[in-house]
This record gives sequence, C-alpha cells and structure tokens, in this order.
Amino acid sequence: MSRQWRSCSLWQLACVKLRQQQKLLQQQGASGSNLTLLQQKRNFTSALVSYMRHPSWRVRALIPALLELDLTQHRFLVCGDATYQEALKAALQGLADPEASVRAAAKTCITPLLLSASDEDCRYYSNVFKCLAGPAVRRGGGPSGGPPSWCRPLGGVSGLGALVATAPYSVPAWLPETLTSLALYANATQPDSIRREVERALQEFIKTHQEGWETIHRGAFSEDQLDVLDTYKGRPAYFA
Repeated sequence: MSRQWRSCSLWQLACVKLRQQQKLLQQQGASGSNLTLLQQKRNFTSALVSYMRHPSWRVRALIPALLELDLTQHRFLVCGDATYQEALKAALQGLADPEASVRAAAKTCITPLLLSASDEDCRYYSNVFKCLAGPAVRRGGGPSGGPPSWCRPLGGVSGLGALVATAPYSVPAWLPETLTSLALYANATQPDSIRREVERALQEFIKTHQEGWETIHRGAFSEDQLDVLDTYKGRPAYFA
C-alpha cells in the first residue's frame, strides 16, 4: 500500500510540475508574441524530456508514459517534427537505463510512438536498436561490473521487440529482416534475460500472425529467414 501511495504521489508531483511549466510557457507567450500550438508542444516535450536525467528512477519511469499520452493525442500535429524525434530519443535513453522499471516504461512508449512511422523510419530505428544491442553472438564475457555492460544490449533487444509490435497483423517490407535480427539474439551466447525478451517478442508475433500465415505472411520471408525462425522458435504454423 505504501509503495502504491508513493507511486501516486510521484505521479501527482510530476503532473503538478508539468502544469507549472505549461503555465510559465503560456505566460511567456502572453507577454510577447503568442506561441503557436506546435511551439507549445515543443517546449512542453523538452520540459518532459529533461526529467529523464532526474536522479530518482521513479520519476524517470513516469516520463515515457507522459510522453506517450501527450504525443499520441497530438500525433498529427507533431508527426514529422523534431519534437517527435526528441521524444523517441528520450525513449531510447530509457531503454539503456539501469532500472528495469524505466526500461519497461520506455519499451511500452516506443510502440505507439512508431505506429505512424514510415518504412524508411522503421528501418532506421531497427538499425539504431541493433547498434544498441551490439553483436548477436557474444565473444567472451565482455566488460564486467557496470550496468551498461548488460543494460544496453537488453534495451536494444527490447527496442527491436517494440518495433516488431507496431505491425501486429501485417508484414511490411522492413519486418522480416528486423524479426530475423531479433531472433538471432536468442542464441546460447546471450544471457537469459535477453533470450527471454526475444522469446516473448517472437511468441507475440506468432500469435498475431498465425491466421493467414501460409496464405499471406509466409511469402514475405526468404528461406534463410524462415530457417532462422525455425532454429530459435519454430515456424508459426507449428503453434496451432
């Protein structure tokens, strides 16, 4: 009960501070030239993103949810604007956070933010997530000690899973390569946390694409890509 109360209190505190920031921006707009709605969104998003550097992980975990709530409501206004990119960069920052709750919040935020992304943007973010995750086959134990040695790969894999989730009932051109890249992280050289993350993403893909797999979706994958899915999870047709 006390944990729930603390969470609610932090949420209320964040909302109060953000309302204060909005009032300040409105006062600035009233004192000079009136700010357009897009300019207000830019300033408001920048204020939100600045909290991703807050020392409390509870505050950092709230920001992706607030970004998702605000930007999805104004998607047609900010889509294509630098504001959208700033929010996505904040979510990427959250994926590499040492705290699991922040990473989970960032992953949840990425899928709705990328729903309206073009195929070119999806390919771009697929490469970004793969760079964050590092090589699929690990060579040696890697650096020990600091959280970044395991947070960044797990965050990158989570980002790939969130990107795959933006196409729950279709197979756009960028998806087969992205899904295959994600599946490769389920190999034995990766830690259990990463393999479990891959398994969850693949199982969700199998669940949502099972209907019509043989007649519609399977043809979008090459034989090599199907072999990779066979190796690490099996083809969706096996999960009837």
